[in-house]
Amino acid sequence: GAEYAEAFFPKWYRAHLSEGDIREMARWGYNSIRLPLDAAALLYEDVGIRFNEETFSILDEVIDLCEKHKLYVILDLHGTPGHSGVPCDNGLDNLPRVFMEDETFERMVTLWEEIARRYKDRWIVGAYELLNEPLFPAWVHLKNRLVDFYDAVISRVRAFDKQHMFLLSGPIVGTDQSIFTKDFDPECHNWGYTF
Repeated sequence: GAEYAEAFFPKWYRAHLSEGDIREMARWGYNSIRLPLDAAALLYEDVGIRFNEETFSILDEVIDLCEKHKLYVILDLHGTPGHSGVPCDNGLDNLPRVFMEDETFERMVTLWEEIARRYKDRWIVGAYELLNEPLFPAWVHLKNRLVDFYDAVISRVRAFDKQHMFLLSGPIVGTDQSIFTKDFDPECHNWGYTF
């Protein structure tokens, strides 16, 4: 239930990645870490917008440790409510709701605004990966909504963060690059794509 989850998940998140892990990655010669974020951990699934400050404080601690050990952080929105239409994406019914419902779409754009607001001045944050491997093949017909999502996030984040790079992934879980026919960041030209 919700009460148990609120007690359990902060403990689990804190135990998931420790300073020892980050120190070892730096010792092995890594220069960056791609940190998967789960929207449900950062934004309560209530009516309205309410951020989970406990989870954001854990994210702050991880970013601080990465800075201490000089590992750039790529903030990767890995889980949203049903973003690709497969069971591993937190969806209740395996539908890509972030591309089907205006409210869910707006919640995800608002979440990115909040992430960028909090970390816009952190030099150790190397990039914002806006959505990991979107749109399973059955949902490729929604790829224009994916483009709309990227346009909305980049436009709204650029209003206050002009320095961080955006990483974008094409539909069909990052295998279709056909949407990349324009400059997605016309103001700063600071973006790339993953595949």
